[in-house]
Amino acid sequence: MRILSVDPGSSVGWCVVDTDSPRELFQYGQLTPADFVFAWHDLLVTVREVVCEKFIISKRTLIAQGQGVQDTLDVEGWLRLECWRRGISFTTQRNGDVLAFSTDEKLKALGWWDLKQARSNRDVRSACRHMLKYLVDHGFVIPVA
Repeated sequence: MRILSVDPGSSVGWCVVDTDSPRELFQYGQLTPADFVFAWHDLLVTVREVVCEKFIISKRTLIAQGQGVQDTLDVEGWLRLECWRRGISFTTQRNGDVLAFSTDEKLKALGWWDLKQARSNRDVRSACRHMLKYLVDHGFVIPVA
């Protein structure tokens, strides 16, 4: 079973893991919100579950992200509706919980730190952090040290 993890925003980081080999990234990338929606509109049929950052609007996020707030809400909303429409499980995770668990050291131990072919590893790493937390919480992998 394939799982898609998404870090929505002005730049959308994403990764896919197959639960048959959950410690290996099957695919990953970073796209603009529009490119992400166009690319994944047809590709969603290849995944059974989607995990996404739960975006919480606060004074801090409004100041720090500007237009990124709307991009984040648009991507998360589109994903939620498409998953519902297609019968795909959709889960959100609080960023604070993910950051506390999915440390840099854990990503490095899995080989999910220096990702080639990614324009910027930051957003892809965020998607990987959400994936790791999801995989451990749902018993697909044993936590790494």
